[in-house]
Amino acid sequence: MSTNARTIRVKAAERGLTAELTALILDADRGSAEHDWRHQSACAARMDDLMFPAGELGSDVRLRETAGAKQVCANCPVQAQCREWGIENEAWGVWGGLDEDERAILRRRQGRPSLPDLLAAEQDWDAA
Repeated sequence: MSTNARTIRVKAAERGLTAELTALILDADRGSAEHDWRHQSACAARMDDLMFPAGELGSDVRLRETAGAKQVCANCPVQAQCREWGIENEAWGVWGGLDEDERAILRRRQGRPSLPDLLAAEQDWDAA
């Protein structure tokens, strides 16, 4: 079995934002991702609204939704790999037990691009 990463555009109705998510799509013509860490994740079958909280930033709803996602991450066998992936590549959602704000803080501390810089780089990459 092999996969191909594809970008999916979704709209978060409560925030009126459009986000891009990268999903693994089965693709027989691509190289094998059989040993990809994502297949071992606790959320592998849960890449839905749980891992991408839609409540307004700072709201009780958002905090509650984020806490639910972090509970899934708490005992995940690939939490470290997921966290690093999230810091390096993801602008939205909970990755490795960290939400957007927590990853942004780590990016700043590590001298990595800020969220706006990361999004601009993604748009440049998509345009190429």
